[in-house]
Amino acid sequence: MDIADHNKYEGLRSRTITNTRYIDTEVLDVLGISDDVEYLFARLGWHDFMFTRWPMYPRLVCEFFSSLRVEGILSGHHVDTGRITYRFKHIEYCLTLAEFNGIFDLPV
Repeated sequence: MDIADHNKYEGLRSRTITNTRYIDTEVLDVLGISDDVEYLFARLGWHDFMFTRWPMYPRLVCEFFSSLRVEGILSGHHVDTGRITYRFKHIEYCLTLAEFNGIFDLPV
């Protein structure tokens, strides 16, 4: 990690990083609307989101964002010419933006 990345890391580390907010299924049950909300989310194609719980790791978030570099074309037909580099668990990664977007199911 170079000094610039270290300084970014320390700056990010001092910020509050919070988990993604989740649907409180217990409250939905108490309100008697659990089935309706589940039906709505299924119709929207968000059914998996309703029940997914992702843990959050502040150190890894800081490491990723402090090392993130995006170069080149970000969208369109030439997205393969764009590159993204980042560090995760002390390992450097370099991908085309199309590869990165494919991993996270982001639009190209």
